Amino acid sequence: MIKDKQCNTKFPVWELGVTFWALWELGPVCYPTVASTRVMVPLMRSASEPYALLLARTTRERFSASWGLAETGAAGPTGNSYGDSPGHTCLAISGATEEVITLETGSTDRVANMRAFALAGLKLLQRHLSQ
Repeated sequence: MIKDKQCNTKFPVWELGVTFWALWELGPVCYPTVASTRVMVPLMRSASEPYALLLARTTRERFSASWGLAETGAAGPTGNSYGDSPGHTCLAISGATEEVITLETGSTDRVANMRAFALAGLKLLQRHLSQ
């Protein structure tokens, strides 16, 4: 399962070089509004490592997937309401193993940040698939 909070296709799994990627990619999951997210997960700060891990675990469990991959942050060009700078994101993977990372690009370029986030997510997934 590839989880993307903004419903953008940030994790193009075919770039991993996995031959039959369509057989194991269930597709993006969307939590499109702050209001719906607050109802689902009250009192938890988004754009944080605990929240990213919760999203990855929930996605994996809800769809009975082998892996859940989540990203939450501020692509830019401005920061988010929590005070994180643009280029800040937390990525999490949940499956046979779990890991959470924080990436800070230091850039206000939204497109470049989204690409950097996607690459970091794919590398995270690839590292865990090869373990």
